[in-house]
Amino acid sequence: MRDELRTQFPDRPWLDVRSKADLPLADGIEPDMVPQGTLEVSVVDDTNIDELKARMTAFAVDEGALLANQEKAKQAEEVAQAELAQAELAAAAPDTAFSG
Repeated sequence: MRDELRTQFPDRPWLDVRSKADLPLADGIEPDMVPQGTLEVSVVDDTNIDELKARMTAFAVDEGALLANQEKAKQAEEVAQAELAQAELAAAAPDTAFSG
């Protein structure tokens, strides 16, 4: 399931978390089956709760900046398209200057 999700969302922020770290792994799950770098958390003994909050906050801040940049790029594109359309209209207009 994890690999399938990672494949579907390769550019999204990702954090592997194992909750209930105060408990042993479930039957049939070996320690080497837990992805390298997994953050183990437990609210029972407060293991890595602050670290989890910090990482999730960083993800939210990064995502907010990305969305803001995308919005600015969209606005700049709209302005450029409007200016191009105006320039095309001006170029297509008949020249009304009188020469004489």
